Amino acid sequence: MSGPKVQIYKLKGKERENALAQLRCDREAARYFNASKEMLKKLSDSEAEIRISLQILKRMQEKYGSQEEKIAEAEKTAAELKANLSELKKLFSKYRPAGRRYVFTEAELQKKQAKLKQIREIHDGLQELKKHADKAASCGMDAVETKRSEILSLLSETLNTEEVPAETAEQLHQRISDFYAGFSGNLFAEGEEEHFAEVKDALAQSLKKYSPEVLSKDTYRELANALRYMQRIETPAQLQSFQSITLSPLKKKAEQESAHYEGKLAEWKALCELLSEERKAPAFDDMDKACEALEKEVLEQQEKEYIARCTDEVMKEMGYDLIGARQVVKKSGRHFRSELYTFTEGTAVNVTYSDDGQIAVEIGGISQDDRLPDAGESPVLVDAMAEFCSEFAVFEKKMAERGILVSSRIAKLPPAPEHASLININDYQMNRSVSLLEDTCTGKENGTQNYLYREDD
Repeated sequence: MSGPKVQIYKLKGKERENALAQLRCDREAARYFNASKEMLKKLSDSEAEIRISLQILKRMQEKYGSQEEKIAEAEKTAAELKANLSELKKLFSKYRPAGRRYVFTEAELQKKQAKLKQIREIHDGLQELKKHADKAASCGMDAVETKRSEILSLLSETLNTEEVPAETAEQLHQRISDFYAGFSGNLFAEGEEEHFAEVKDALAQSLKKYSPEVLSKDTYRELANALRYMQRIETPAQLQSFQSITLSPLKKKAEQESAHYEGKLAEWKALCELLSEERKAPAFDDMDKACEALEKEVLEQQEKEYIARCTDEVMKEMGYDLIGARQVVKKSGRHFRSELYTFTEGTAVNVTYSDDGQIAVEIGGISQDDRLPDAGESPVLVDAMAEFCSEFAVFEKKMAERGILVSSRIAKLPPAPEHASLININDYQMNRSVSLLEDTCTGKENGTQNYLYREDD
């Protein structure tokens, strides 16, 4: 039967698995790319942070000694950071994402996996470098904290085991206070209590930088509660305690959630790019599910585009040339795209794709009018439909070789006069000359008309 045919094609299981694997590669690569970009920004500041840490260690060395090993390690990290960061920046600048056109073959999947491996190695290299840089940047204050603990322990032991005059005890306490303030380990160094309002405001601003979209509702609520509590703090000592006990772990939690959201946001944007659309990103609590739903949508679109490309490839492989195309949007909002291929003299194969995945294939007579075939044209069209019968079987076999099978046969009508139709080529963008069916039927010698594709349409 080769009258009008309507069916839905789907990828076979293996090809669909391949499609999903490629899409997952792109999502993961986008996340690694975004994280690498952020780490590069932070590592650019690490050199200054390590220099400050080294200054603290050298002051500790001058006062107490025993910092040689830490100084040597920090200096080594600073040198490695300078050399390795430059190399990783070069690799990152040369990285190019995999192509956005999907071909569901093992070879194409391997290309995407290679791209993913490339950006993952860059990311892992930056992560390892950042781990060492963070350690070097904090080793100065770590040494201060260690020495402070030693002095506190010694003081406690002394005060608990010996009779120490009150004046001497007060002097020991002051020595510890002076020591700690000298290394800026506290929110308030000696004499800085007058800046209490400024420090308090700076802490508040560090919490306000997180928008509700990038955090879970629970964490954002904790931040809001912390800000309200800070407004009631009236002394530096209270603020110092609140910073250590509440703010530090809360800010760490917020930073982790924000980093997770940024990674997912990179995936979201990559999926939107595949759809050639801009969409408002969901908030933190909805992002994971939204990415999964968007991935499904992208997969369906990529499947349709792949099937359309394969349809065009098979038609050309079978000797049918693309001669025209058009797109139509109905009042209902449904979108249709039609492509015309050469068949017999005065006829064409019309392939129409709808946005719900249906593909209609039918033979039509080439005309310049919106009308029904006349008595002389209908038999010619019925013969053309019958001729296309075996051709359509070959077409579906070749599609199956590309991993595309019929999942639903909606209509397969026989070649009959009542199914004969004409195609008005004035509704199409034509890219080559064609013969009209009416001229073929009447035997006119000069019945060929030229209809050129217009690039500006």
